[in-house]
Amino acid sequence: MAEEKEIKNREEKKVEEKPENTQQKVEKKETEKPKQEEKAKVEEKKEKEIPKKTEAKVRGLDLRMSTKKSVALCNLIRNKKIEDALKKVEEVIKMKRAVKIKGEYAHKKGMASGIYPLNAAKILHKLLKALHANSINNGLEIEKTIISIAKADIASRPFRSGNRKAKRTHVLLVAKEKNKEKNNK
Repeated sequence: MAEEKEIKNREEKKVEEKPENTQQKVEKKETEKPKQEEKAKVEEKKEKEIPKKTEAKVRGLDLRMSTKKSVALCNLIRNKKIEDALKKVEEVIKMKRAVKIKGEYAHKKGMASGIYPLNAAKILHKLLKALHANSINNGLEIEKTIISIAKADIASRPFRSGNRKAKRTHVLLVAKEKNKEKNNK
């Protein structure tokens, strides 16, 4: 008999709990709707606020390369398509293309004075790959994209052993889409 009373008590508790559970479910649904609406509003704001990017940038800070040689390489790739610039820098690395530079350097085939700056070319090659990836990520058309700014500046030059100064360079590469309208005028 005691067991039967316990069973009846359990059944009564279950019956009492069911309406509360349904009320809780209704309350949860009501609270979920505003949350979904808020999420939708936030997504709409994000879509409206983000304008299409018109350029891609890469910055190399305190790079271990000569500023003079990196300036010469930047002059080589400026106003070129990213893919063409990559090919030219690869040719410099393979020592098939010399870079025109002023100073007391030996004459190279097809130019007065030129050099093969291998260290600077390897570093610049990595930066060009990053610029290519950034331009794709920003939604720029690769066929129309050119390197509009290629700039190398002197960075801080810390002392090395023997009171020598280390060579450091900052490099900035900016790629923009070339408009056909400007070329026609």
